[in-house]
Amino acid sequence: MRHDLTMLPGADPTEAARALVAVREDAVVRAVMNRLSPAEAALVVTSAPGVEAQTRLIWALAKPRRAAVVDHMAPVAMAAMIQNRERRNRRLLGDVSLEGFERILAFCSPAQRYYWLSLANSFADAGANLLVLLLPPEQVAEALLTVPEFRSRLHRLRAFSPGGFDETPPVADERLKAVLLRLIEYDADCYRDVIEAAFRLLDRGVAPPVSARQPAGHESIELPGIPEVPPLLPAAPDAEAPDAAPAFKLPPYLPMPVHTGDGLVRAATRMLSPARRQALQRETERAFSDEVRADGGSLAMADLERAAARVQAYIRLGLQGMPDQPEQVAAALEKVPLRDIVRRGSLILEQLRQVAVRLSHFTPAMDARQRDLLNAVLRPRVTFDGESASAALWMAAPDRRRRPEAVPVAEIQERLADLSVWVATARALGLRALTERLAAAMNGSLAVSAALGVALLTYGHWDPRALESDALRRFRDSHFDRERGAWRAGTEEAVRGAADTWAQRARIEAAMRPRVVSRVLEAMRQLEGFLRVRQSVSWDRFAPGKPTPRRRVARDVEDGEEEETS
Repeated sequence: MRHDLTMLPGADPTEAARALVAVREDAVVRAVMNRLSPAEAALVVTSAPGVEAQTRLIWALAKPRRAAVVDHMAPVAMAAMIQNRERRNRRLLGDVSLEGFERILAFCSPAQRYYWLSLANSFADAGANLLVLLLPPEQVAEALLTVPEFRSRLHRLRAFSPGGFDETPPVADERLKAVLLRLIEYDADCYRDVIEAAFRLLDRGVAPPVSARQPAGHESIELPGIPEVPPLLPAAPDAEAPDAAPAFKLPPYLPMPVHTGDGLVRAATRMLSPARRQALQRETERAFSDEVRADGGSLAMADLERAAARVQAYIRLGLQGMPDQPEQVAAALEKVPLRDIVRRGSLILEQLRQVAVRLSHFTPAMDARQRDLLNAVLRPRVTFDGESASAALWMAAPDRRRRPEAVPVAEIQERLADLSVWVATARALGLRALTERLAAAMNGSLAVSAALGVALLTYGHWDPRALESDALRRFRDSHFDRERGAWRAGTEEAVRGAADTWAQRARIEAAMRPRVVSRVLEAMRQLEGFLRVRQSVSWDRFAPGKPTPRRRVARDVEDGEEEETS
C-alpha cells in the first residue's frame, strides 16, 4: 500500500505529527519530513507527543535539512529533547548554531552550562566541539569553576604548558579533561584565556553573606501566624490586550508536564471565558519557564515535573484565604494575573522561611525532628501534594531509609509554631543544648518537657536534677499506678497548674503560655505510655514518637525484674 502524505498549508501541526508518528514505515516518514519546509518541519517536531516521537521525526531528516530545521526550533525546546534522550540526541548539538547554543546557555545556571559544554565535547563532531571555542572565555570559565576539581587545580592548570612534557591537563575528571583538551587542541591561546578569566572571576568573587544577627536574650520569638500577604487585585483596565488566538494551538515553549492533582483549579479553569482560558495557559507556560530557569535550567523530564509541581503549589498558596469553591477561584483567575498569584504564594513561603531563620540560632537545643523541620523550611523544596490537594514541602522522613515525605504547608506552619514554643521554653529553662542522645532522638525535646513536669511536682520549680534517671524512677514510684498503667488521681491537674504558674514566673509571653502548658501535658501523656510498657526506665530510653519494638519491650521487662530484685 503506497503512502503519499503531505502537510496542507494551515494544517494543525499537532495532528500532522500524530499522523506521522502513527506511520510504521520509516521510509515514508523520511520522505514526508524531507518534503516539508524547515519551518513546517520544526513545528511538526515540536508538536509531536513526547520525546520519543520527537526523536524519531528529527532523525528522519537528512543532515543538511536537519540543521536548517534545528535553526527554526526554539533552542530550549530542542535542548529539552536532547537532555531527556541524551545518548541518542546529543549529536544534535552538532547542528545547533552558535546563537542557538548561546540561548541555551543563557537559560541555565553556571553548573548547568558546564553540563552542556561537557556534553558537546563527549563525542567527536567538529560542529559541536567548536562551540566551546566560540564562546567568550569568561562564560566558559564561569561554567568550569562550578567543578570542584577545576577550582582546586587551577594553579596547576595555569602552569600546564600545552605541547610540553605532559600530554593532558592534570585533572582526573574525564568530562572536564575532554573540555580542556578540546580548548588545547583547537586553540592553545583560548585555553590560556579561559584559565586567566577563571582567576579574574575568583579575584572578583563576592564574600559569603554575613549571617543574620543573633537575637539578644531579652528578645521574644514570635509565633509564626498566618503571613500578612497582599490581597489579590484585578489587573489594570488599561493592561495589554491578549494576542489574537491562532487558528491552531501552538506547541509550548517548553514541554510542560501535565499535573491533574489540583481538581479545584482545574474545575475553576473550565469556568473561564475562552479568551481568558487561553491567556491563562500562556501565563502558566511563562511561569513554568521562569521556574525551570530559576532552578538552574535543567531540562530533564524529572526536573521539569518537579518545576511544574512547584508552580502548581505556588498557585494554590497564592489563593490562600479564598473559599475552596470553583466559582470563587474562577472569579479570581478571571481578573487577577497569574504572576501576581504566584508571587503571593512565594511570599508566603518566604515569610515562613524568615521565621525559621530567626529560630535557627537555637539549633543546639533542638532534637533531630525539629532540625529536620528547620532544614525543610530554610531550604524549601516545594511541591504539590496530590493527597491533600495542597502545597507542601519535602521533609526528611523519621526513618532515614525511607524517601522524604511531603508535608502540607499548613502543617509546616503549625509545627513551626510548636518549635517556637519549645525555643521559648528552652530559653526560660536556661537550656543551651540538649544532651547528645536526646538531640539525636526524633523527639528528644519532648523528654525535656516531661522532665519539666517531673521537676515541678518533685521540687516545685525547674531543677536539672529532674533529667537524671533516678529522679524519673522516684517520680514513677510516687505518681504512677502500675496496676492501672496510668498516673495516680490528680497528677495531671497538678502538672497543669504547676506548669501554668511556672510559665508566668518565667515571664513567657502570655500568647505562648497555653501552648507551653499543652506541650508539658502532652509530654506527660507520652511519659505515661512509656511507663506503661517499660520496666527499666531512663530519659535516654524515653524517645517520644518512636514506636517500641516488641523485642525491646520483652528485654526491658527482664531488665526491670532484675532491677527490682537488686
